[in-house]
Formats: sequence, structure tokens, C-alpha cells
Amino acid sequence: MAPSTWTPEELKITRTLVSWRKRFVVTTERKVDTKSETGYMVVKNYLQCLDTAFQVFQVEPASRHYRQSFTPKYQSIWAGQSRLLRVDVLEAINQQMIWMNGFWSELGPTAVKPAGLMRHAWAELGRLLKRLIVEQLAARPWSMELKAEMRCALTELDAAWAKFECAYVMQAMAIEEEARVLVAEACVCERVLSNASQRRGRRGGTAAWKKQLGELVRAINLLSATVCDERRMRDADLGLVTRALMESKSILESARLQDHRQKPTPAHALATWATDAFEAVRGYLRIAWHNLESVDGELANNPGLVANLDRFQESMSATARYLADPRLLRGLSCAAAFARAACATAPELAALAADCDADFFVALPRIVWLGFLSAPDQTSPLIEHMLPELFTEPQVRGPELQALLEAYGQTVERLATATGKGLRGQEGGDPEGHRRALDMLLQRVAVGIGQEGSSAEVEVFLRRLEGWSMRLQRQRPEVWNQLSAILHRHLLGHAGEGCSDCDRGEPRRFAL
Repeated sequence: MAPSTWTPEELKITRTLVSWRKRFVVTTERKVDTKSETGYMVVKNYLQCLDTAFQVFQVEPASRHYRQSFTPKYQSIWAGQSRLLRVDVLEAINQQMIWMNGFWSELGPTAVKPAGLMRHAWAELGRLLKRLIVEQLAARPWSMELKAEMRCALTELDAAWAKFECAYVMQAMAIEEEARVLVAEACVCERVLSNASQRRGRRGGTAAWKKQLGELVRAINLLSATVCDERRMRDADLGLVTRALMESKSILESARLQDHRQKPTPAHALATWATDAFEAVRGYLRIAWHNLESVDGELANNPGLVANLDRFQESMSATARYLADPRLLRGLSCAAAFARAACATAPELAALAADCDADFFVALPRIVWLGFLSAPDQTSPLIEHMLPELFTEPQVRGPELQALLEAYGQTVERLATATGKGLRGQEGGDPEGHRRALDMLLQRVAVGIGQEGSSAEVEVFLRRLEGWSMRLQRQRPEVWNQLSAILHRHLLGHAGEGCSDCDRGEPRRFAL
């Protein structure tokens, strides 16, 4: 047959399809890769060409009247009767699963058969394109029979795609409805807790309140796991969170009964952080209860929910960890007291903290180390929590820490003597000279290393301390970020600045 049996448009789009198909990235499981950026873009371009091929070969679209039963969200995506070839639909065929709300869900019974038909039609078109490649390489013109097969393959694929699209979206809608049920259940738990709070203090009221508090924490955990499976907590952790919330309420109630002029402690900062985050989630749920139809069933698409869950998880992780360990809390209190003293010695440091300036967070790990070096016995639990490998056994400092303590002691002695006021040889050393030496170190930490007017003694030690500072931040970054957030909140609260979300550059969000 002569090449003229195919129109120029048909030849062009078919050759383009062949070209893109040859670029498919295939995984080790012999499946088309849609995960990598390259693989995704190749498949996307192939599907766009395929959509054009349907039109060029004048393939009558399969009926898509089923879309009338879609929810408004999906009707806005799959509008009317036109074809819509999406990569995620093809991906569900390959994986035989749907990824939604933090989970892979296997294709349901109603989707298995359409998926099989779709895979068969996809493979048949692929085999036909391979035959066209062979014909092209042999310099043989494509026959009318091949053109008829091409139209038949496209028609079969379009019909199979429509059937699977229906099953895919229906299952996605069912998964989203299950997610909305989780939101509704959390809302109910919040309402029951509110009622229990009103009865708290009466006979049996406290026990009911504790039980409902635990139920709400469990419901919030399920929501977090649905947004991202990695956030799911174990039952033991849920118990710690519930107890931490109860202790937080107790701390804040005690603080209200005491002198209001008393400065807040780190425990108070933790309690405020956890309680505020918990109340923010409850506030969101109270609003969601009256607007459940506006909650997107794909929970990650609700920015207000995600923001409040993130804030709750972050605050509760810190609060449960520190309030559950008295030694760790004492170490935190010592580090916080030293940080306050550092801000008093170097007022510019306090100003940086109040402005959430990046330079404050650069200086903070050095301050934590200086706090440890100046009072190692009191602050050791905190360092052990962050860098346990520096301890040969629990509560026993290893050789690296001992060497750092010796270097610090020598530096302080030399600085105390260099001021001309130290009394060398005096029993117990020279406390006043040591204080001046520590103040000098703190000043350098506040303004940065290598500043003009600093002694070589200070610079040498602080450059050594900088390596330890980086280690503190990078060894366990999640733990360090948690500690820095607590200390920052404590300093702001101690200065009367408050510890609202604005302090962290993250406004409260109740929008769905």
C-alpha cells in the first residue's frame, strides 16, 4: 500500500507516539516509571499525544455519563464528556493501588476488572506501536490494515480508560468519605470533651474528662496519620501525650494561682505551647463541625487542618518528652537560666531573640555549650539527650567532653588572669575573674567570632566551640530544633513577649 493511505496528520501523530513510547523509563519490576521527574514527563507527553491521536483518527469518545454522579470536586476536574488522560489514573493501573490520605489503598473489587481491561488495551496499543517501528525500520510504508488496527486499538483503549476512570474516581470518593468521617468523629470527641469539662470537679466528672481527653487525642492522632502516615503515634505515646496535656493544664492553673509577677519557667513555656496548640486544634474542629461539607476529603488539601495538626504534633512531642523526664527537665531549666543570663550580659542577644533574627539561632548552640561548660553537672542530662554518643554510659561523660571541659577551664583561667584582677593560687579560684571571663565569652558569642577587639585567647576557644556547635545542630537536627524552639519561647515569655504562633512566623489558622 502507498503511504498516501495514511493522512499526513495521522502519520505525524503516530510517529510522535512511537517516539515518546521509545523514551518510556521502565522500572526493575518492568513497569512504566511515573515516579521520577523524567519518567513522569515522558508519560505526560505521551498521554497528550494520545489525546491528539484520538481526535486525528476520529475515535468516537466512549460515554462518560457516569461523571454526573461525581462529587462537585471531581466534577470540576472531570468536566463534561471530554476525555481527560491523567498520569495518576495510569499510575493506579501500574501500582494496582491508589495513594490518598497518607495510605496506599488496593483497588477495590469494582475496580479490579476495569483495571485488567485497561492494562490489556494499553499493552495492545504498545504492541501495535512496536510493529509500526519494525515496519518503519524496514522502510516499508504503513498499510491500511495497520491504520484500521490503530483505530481499533485506540477505540478499545478509550472505552477501557473510561470504565477504569469511573471505578478509580468512585473509589477515591469512598476513601475521601472515610476521611471526612474521621474529621466528624474528632469533632464529636471535641464536643463530648467540652461537655465533660463543664462537669469536671463534680463526682465522677474528673474521670470522665480524663477519658474523653484521651479519646480526643486518639482521634487527632488518626487525623495526623491520615494526612501523613509517618505521624502515627503508638498507644504508649498517646498515653504520654494525654498525661502531658493534663500536666500542662495543672502547671498553667498553678501559675495562675501564684503571683502573676513571677517569671515563667521552661515547664511553663512547654505547657503554654502544648495547651495553645491543643486548643487551636479544638477550635478548628468546632468550626469544621458546622462546615463538614467544606472539608476536602483529601485531608492534606485543607491548609488549616494541616497547619494545626503540625503545630500540635510538634508541641506535644516536645512537651511529652521533657515533662515526662525530671532529669531532662532540670537540665532544660539550667540551660534556660543560662540563656537568660546570656541575654542580660549581652542585651543585643535579647534583641535578636525578640526579632526572631537568624543570628540568634546561630548563637544559640554556642550558648547551650557555654551553659554546659559552666555548669556541667546540672546541664549534662540535656547534652546526653541530644548527643548520647558522648557518654560512655548513662550519666558518665566520655573523653571528648572531658577534653572540652579541660580546654574551657584553661581558657577561663587565662582570661581571668589576663584581666589583671584574678587572684591565682587562691583556694577555689577567683569567682569574680571567672565571671568576667565567662562574660567575655558570652559577648563574643553574641556578636560573632572574629570581631574586632577580641583577644586571641577567646577567638581560639570559640573557633573550637564552633565545631561543637555544628555537631549539636546536625547530629540530631529534629531534637536540636525542638530544644531551640523551647528556649526561644521561654526567653520570649520571660521577656513578656508571649509565645504565640506569631513568634515563630506562623500565624494561627482556622480556615478549612
